[in-house]
Amino acid sequence: MKQQREILAAWVLPICGPPLKNAMIRLRGDKILEIGSASQVPQLDQRFVVLPGLVNAHSHLEFSDLEMPLGRPDSSFTQWVTEVIQYRLLQDKLADRQQRKDAAIGRGIDESFEHGVKLIGEIATRPWASPAYDNDDVRVVVQLEQLGFAASQAEERFAEVDAARSKMAKVFEEVGLSPHAPYSVSPQLLAKIIVSAIESKSVVSMHLAESKEEMQFLETRSGPFAKLLERLNLLGPEWQLANIDFCLRELSECPRGLVIHANYLSERQLDFLASYPNLSVVYCPRTHDYFGHREIPVDGMIQRGIRIAVGTDSRASNPDLDLLEELRSIRRKFAHLSSGEILRMGTLAGAEALGLDRQFGSLELGKAPGVLAVEFHEPVVENPEFAILAKPIKRRFLLDRPNPVAVSWRAAGGKR
Repeated sequence: MKQQREILAAWVLPICGPPLKNAMIRLRGDKILEIGSASQVPQLDQRFVVLPGLVNAHSHLEFSDLEMPLGRPDSSFTQWVTEVIQYRLLQDKLADRQQRKDAAIGRGIDESFEHGVKLIGEIATRPWASPAYDNDDVRVVVQLEQLGFAASQAEERFAEVDAARSKMAKVFEEVGLSPHAPYSVSPQLLAKIIVSAIESKSVVSMHLAESKEEMQFLETRSGPFAKLLERLNLLGPEWQLANIDFCLRELSECPRGLVIHANYLSERQLDFLASYPNLSVVYCPRTHDYFGHREIPVDGMIQRGIRIAVGTDSRASNPDLDLLEELRSIRRKFAHLSSGEILRMGTLAGAEALGLDRQFGSLELGKAPGVLAVEFHEPVVENPEFAILAKPIKRRFLLDRPNPVAVSWRAAGGKR
């Protein structure tokens, strides 16, 4: 039988409710059995705040071996895409390409855990399977990315990715799909992927309205994207574009659909999103800033009741995989939002978007979301949610596995 343990903290942030002062969490293994008062315990260390493990709703872990992002902050999006293509071509020439990719994925998962992440929404590229995804510390919801520009490719490309999903589903509890983007997936292929996702009850992620160059290409078939595809000999007579409206309609049929980035959606398209609670927007703040996109309409999304989850994207456009720093970036840009609302984007909203909110995202009875302890340099006497997003942090660590710190500290600064 798994051993019970208690975590005592001056502040506990359940996310599903208001902060709890001088609180206790009792667990058996990773599962929460009870949350109650610890007021009878004297002198709880006020430098510690406890919250559920973070949720990174969107990442490309294969780039986790990069020491710095590709391109430059002042580069256009299509210039950056060119750098990504060149990077992948160089990697493909290496004899140990797959081993390097697996190692990068593993490195990204380890880095995420060190930053307090317990759940990751991951976009996987061919070959889709990697042993690194089977990790005891972090749950990874793998979504298999597929591209197919021409209608004539739809059947073959779909059969390929659907067979891979079926095979991986025998190993992993949750395997999703990711038709890449409207400029790289034909309407025919997208429709087939959506039907498969409905039948298998799978989560689907799609990059939509990410850049001005994408929007120009979809509307006029001209501009930097058209020139890039021409150079790559990809813009042929069979090319059929799946426009944004078509993609949104298709995604709305899924059990769970993630609209990645959504930087340039129209008011009408936001209204459409709001009418489908199974759809979520995933906002990647620091990647968004790296490309200098226009400010994402966070206020309009919140007013409409659209779920906003948060991701890091990848080290190809981000200096690290620190989900908490993404949340802090949101606070700096949208200071009028409540701290609790922002923290929810990086926890419960992400778990809901990925369909795993029964386990992750909040400190509630019966869940096993991971317990993240954050230690500050100074005591937190009030507003611990704001402290998480704005105050200097000394250290943070997940209390999921026995270690000298957790054993001696036992309860977020409480005495043994």
